[in-house]
Parts: sequence; structure tokens; C-alpha cells
Amino acid sequence: MIRVEVARTQRDRARGLMFRERLESDRGMLFVFDRVGERSMWMKNMRIGLDIIFLDGEGRIMSVKSHVPPAPPDSSDEQIPFVSAFGQYVLEIAEGEAHRHRLEPGQKIDGEPFVMKR
Repeated sequence: MIRVEVARTQRDRARGLMFRERLESDRGMLFVFDRVGERSMWMKNMRIGLDIIFLDGEGRIMSVKSHVPPAPPDSSDEQIPFVSAFGQYVLEIAEGEAHRHRLEPGQKIDGEPFVMKR
């Protein structure tokens, strides 16, 4: 099980996991949007590597981006990468956890990530 913080507001989504020094293997952040669309996650001020999972409105995995590195500390805004895919929900977890949990496109994630509150 992965316990998630839920980022529902624009402010929470903009801050995300910025400035975190570490992310436990059983923790993550779920970004909630109103509908399925192109979602871009900016790695600004990220200090940890992530796996980023894009899900549809039913919790089905649409895409998994594994081993997304943090932006180098001296990067200008133009140099900071985006990770993009379609989804209504975006789940960010510690780097390597998608593989460990065998998360793949087409699978459905049920339950707790979609009901837990911050």
C-alpha cells in the first residue's frame, strides 16, 4: 500500500513534492484534475527521483514514467524537464517503486489512493 497526500487545488499541484529531501517507499502524492487531459509535471525544485504514473478517471494506468531524475540544482527554468502524458490523476511515488509494485499501463488501481485525504 502507498499512502498518498492529495493535491487537489492549483496551489497544491504547483508545489507538489518540491523541496522534499526524501520520499519513503510507501508514500506518494496524488494530483487530482477535473478531467482527462494532457498533464505535464515540471521537475522544478525536485531533489528526489520519482516514478510518475498517469491514470484515467477510473484509476486505470495510462502511462508509467520511471526513474525521472530531479532537476540539477543550478538549472535555469528553461533547462528543467517536463514529464507529460494523458491522465486525470497523476501519482508520484519514489523512484523504482512502480517496478517494485509491478505497475503497468492497463492495470487499475483501486481504493486508497483515490479516497485518502491530506
